[in-house]
Amino acid sequence: MHLCVCVCVQYRKKEALRVCLKHLRQYNYNEAYENLRKKACVELEHAKLSALHQRLVRTVALTPSMLWGWGCGSGRGVAGAGQGWGWDGVGV
Repeated sequence: MHLCVCVCVQYRKKEALRVCLKHLRQYNYNEAYENLRKKACVELEHAKLSALHQRLVRTVALTPSMLWGWGCGSGRGVAGAGQGWGWDGVGV
C-alpha cells in the first residue's frame, strides 16, 4: 500500500475512535469512556479542555440558573458571545 493510503486509513481509525469517545462522554458512560481512551491511546481533545470538562460537567452539577447568572442563556455571556446559545448547548 502507498504511504498516503496508510496515513489516510490511520487517520480514519483515529477519528472513528474520537467519535466513539465523544458519544460515550456525552452520555455519561464514564467507565467505558476511560477504558476506551486508555486502551486506544487516543485523546478526544487537548488535555486542558478535558480537565475543564471534568471540572464543569462531571464534578459540578450545572443548573439553568447558574448558566443564566453567567449570561449564557441570553447570548451575551462568555459561552454565548452573541450566538444565542440555549440551555441545551445548541446554537439557535
